[in-house]
Amino acid sequence: MGVRLKNDYASPIGGWQHTDAQISSEAITVWSCNELVEAVIARRRQNPRFGLSLDHNLVKHEVMTQNATRMQSINGGNHYLIQDDAMPGPAPGQQGFTQPRRARPSAAGNNRVRSIAAGVGTLLDWLGQGGEPVDLTLAEGRAQVCNDCPQNKPGDWLALFTEPVANKIRSQLAIKNDMELRTSVDDSLQVCQACLCPIKLKCWVPIGEILKHTSEETKAKLDPRCWITKEK
Repeated sequence: MGVRLKNDYASPIGGWQHTDAQISSEAITVWSCNELVEAVIARRRQNPRFGLSLDHNLVKHEVMTQNATRMQSINGGNHYLIQDDAMPGPAPGQQGFTQPRRARPSAAGNNRVRSIAAGVGTLLDWLGQGGEPVDLTLAEGRAQVCNDCPQNKPGDWLALFTEPVANKIRSQLAIKNDMELRTSVDDSLQVCQACLCPIKLKCWVPIGEILKHTSEETKAKLDPRCWITKEK
């Protein structure tokens, strides 16, 4: 059994929203489903390296699915949903939306769970007690290392965390942008596959906060050239 939105004309709570985590952590928000579909396609055209679908029907399916998932976690959101016993999965070639979830052990996953937990701790306390990011010179040097690192790969980091945590990380990224904390390679920085953190944020975190939340297992996964191992 699944759920879907009742229709594509009633705007859900907070408007029609869509996030392509590979491109940006910031959601596109408008008040028309079709307008959002066109906006998503336009942003994807500007970022062809990710190979995301430009097909109107497939993108609309993503938009509807992502907003249906969002409504399930919002008080009053069920008003916009309908049960659908025969709801199909994503169409062929479709990028499905993974509902933010709590990390839990699995056959593949105890080490991954610990990495996620470390990432959450680092990001939720990213500036530490002093509330100060590192200086631009240090952040830029870190970013350059990450830019050339094989662990810098696309990843839907939002799907790793519960929605409240994901929303808090989104807000921290927004704060980072408001503070004009940006390196010259931000557009190329994605997700570190060792620590599972959005790199463009982590580059500004004081090393003490990072080490406080980084286990020996996670350190062992870091590339030998990683700035974390150098700075410690």
